[in-house]
Amino acid sequence: MRTDQTFTTLGEEVVLAVSLELAAAKWKVALHDGRREKPAVHTVAQPQAAARLQAVLDLIEQHREKWSLPAGVRTVVSYEAGQDAFWICRALQARGIECYVVDPASIPVERHRRRAKTDRLDVIKLVINLRAWLRGERDRMHVVHVPSPQDEASRQLMRDRGELQKEVLQHRDRMRKLLATLGCWDEVDHKQLVASFSGSSNLSVSRAATGFVIGEGRPVKVQIFGLSE
Repeated sequence: MRTDQTFTTLGEEVVLAVSLELAAAKWKVALHDGRREKPAVHTVAQPQAAARLQAVLDLIEQHREKWSLPAGVRTVVSYEAGQDAFWICRALQARGIECYVVDPASIPVERHRRRAKTDRLDVIKLVINLRAWLRGERDRMHVVHVPSPQDEASRQLMRDRGELQKEVLQHRDRMRKLLATLGCWDEVDHKQLVASFSGSSNLSVSRAATGFVIGEGRPVKVQIFGLSE
């Protein structure tokens, strides 16, 4: 693995770089101040996400003191975009800590060298790329835009609406296929169909090619009503 060989020199700003590798059960944390060859790597596994974030803050403070860094040292945190979205970034920024969310696909991969993929190796690579990016090597990673909470909520609402529309179409298609097994190819209004099965309407539903009234067939009725809920 490529290591960060450019250590902090006299007159260069000291930066405490921190990267997070997020998983459901635990987080890996890598810290690097540019003065040593290898970053420090820790694991935080508190059951609550807020407690894990506090553990990360505690590690930052511990290493600031251990490495004799100034109290106001610039601290920069990065993590890959994923299911945790942007709450970590907002929480850190509210505490005055720089934070960047990284596009996972932008992290360079050394194709000529195969290696095992582990959270430890990934978080080390991420903190090394973060230090390089801070030095101006913008090809080492791509930072994604962090939307406002309002914009994020609106996007989530649109995604949920799209998923629900897909589900409605899937259920209608399954209902049509179930009716087709009874020889019924007539277009059936799904709202009227549900209303007739739920007892809120006396609508005569549809009659199959065999003369069987679909609404009176209990097994079919249960299946279609289940799909329409």
